[in-house]
Amino acid sequence: LCSRLPQSPRIWSILGQPPATVGDDVYLRDYTSIGAACGIAAAFRAPIAGTLFIVEEAASHFKKENLANIFFGGLAALEVILLNGGAGAVLEYKVQTGEGCSSTPPWSFLFFLVVGCICGVAGAAFNALNIKVMVWRARNCNATMPKKRVLELVL
Repeated sequence: LCSRLPQSPRIWSILGQPPATVGDDVYLRDYTSIGAACGIAAAFRAPIAGTLFIVEEAASHFKKENLANIFFGGLAALEVILLNGGAGAVLEYKVQTGEGCSSTPPWSFLFFLVVGCICGVAGAAFNALNIKVMVWRARNCNATMPKKRVLELVL
């Protein structure tokens, strides 16, 4: 049912304009980006993280002029969190200190070292395999061979 919702013209006649048609409105896109940055900044208490999220992921047509607006919007969201919850709202992620911090057994560091080495070797092997597959695809399934490309898709 939910997958059919965007295709139903009756629903959009009730709800109004579908979200896909607002892409041409530059101001709406900018304000949505600022709002998303404020949400990230408020949720994680990190205005810089909200700004970087927008720069990297959310704003496909990012304008440098909006960088300050996005950052100051995140600062404003952080200020609202501070005013509503006090200083404890920012520092609510507690870190254990004292005697319990050094209770990690020394042998666990060996385990972490082994897991890190295994994952590093597996990642390097995956990258090498990926390069070989890409080279093979470039030679055997390129754009001049449409039948092979379709066969590659099917398989």
